[in-house]
Amino acid sequence: MGPELAALAENAASRAARSFTWLALGLAAPALLGAAALGFLTAAGFGLLSAEIGPIAASFAFAALFAFLALIAHLARRAAAARRGRKAAAAQARMDGAVASARALASAPGLLAPVAAFVAAFMLARRR
Repeated sequence: MGPELAALAENAASRAARSFTWLALGLAAPALLGAAALGFLTAAGFGLLSAEIGPIAASFAFAALFAFLALIAHLARRAAAARRGRKAAAAQARMDGAVASARALASAPGLLAPVAAFVAAFMLARRR
């Protein structure tokens, strides 16, 4: 029984490795092709713009464009981080409220006794 199990495990491992390889290729290929397309479009745009306004002005125009795009990406990341921070703060506030109410219930013996009696009665009724 041991050799058959080892063969099955080896087969499963090799299939998982092949699946992972194809998944990685499927995810990486569009990203690489997109980067190449962006490079070609940038080169074509720079060539066209430098023919119209000169290479120095075209360089400044492309530098300004990429700086603007970097600023937009930075602001989008900051907005997403602020949104995650607000969600985390709200979750922490809910947790603090739940802990405070649990402490209040645990510290009030007048409220805890009826609940304990109900649980005990329920457990006794279930035994019968």
